[in-house]
Amino acid sequence: RPFVYQSHNARNHDSSWEDQMSAMTYNRFQYYNKLRTYALDDSALVIPNHVVPFTYFVPYISGAEPTEDGKQGSVVTIFAVWNTIMGSSLLTMPWGIQNAGLLMGIIIILLMGGLCLYTTHQILQVQSQHGGENPDWEVAELATLLLGKWAGYISKLFSLLVLLGAVIVYWVLMSNFLYHSVSYIYELIIDVDNDLIFRQKNSTLAPPN
Repeated sequence: RPFVYQSHNARNHDSSWEDQMSAMTYNRFQYYNKLRTYALDDSALVIPNHVVPFTYFVPYISGAEPTEDGKQGSVVTIFAVWNTIMGSSLLTMPWGIQNAGLLMGIIIILLMGGLCLYTTHQILQVQSQHGGENPDWEVAELATLLLGKWAGYISKLFSLLVLLGAVIVYWVLMSNFLYHSVSYIYELIIDVDNDLIFRQKNSTLAPPN
């Protein structure tokens, strides 16, 4: 829970022990902060660890160390995008093979995989030749370095379009799935005879002779 302190004086004997301790801890914070305003060095007069309440501590999670600039690493970003694209691809792959055919679907998958492999190899080559002392540069930064700012903006735009396409695929698939699921539950609740509806839709009405 967050650390809270009482606004009353800690010497008030009517308050509980917890309220008095929170008030005293807050007074210590105010005291150290007042001293630090006159310190020339940032490391001077730092609040000791035993003064900081336990509610201020965050449990350590291994592998989640933030970088100096507050951004997540390239590996985390790559796996996040890869997870999104793979999820949408696996959901749409049966539909694509059904419409393209088995043989043509396999050929298209191999061609797209080869195209992705070639472009990835080219990006790594550009990074190794022009990255210099920045091994973590992204595609947009390399495009800005070699072609100018307009190329960097276009690269970022296409990256956003890839994510937008994955989101649209999820939206279409989930809308279809939820529509049929809700329709089934609705018909199950109101006890609709699906066979009767099917016969009525496919029945032929002919005028009497």
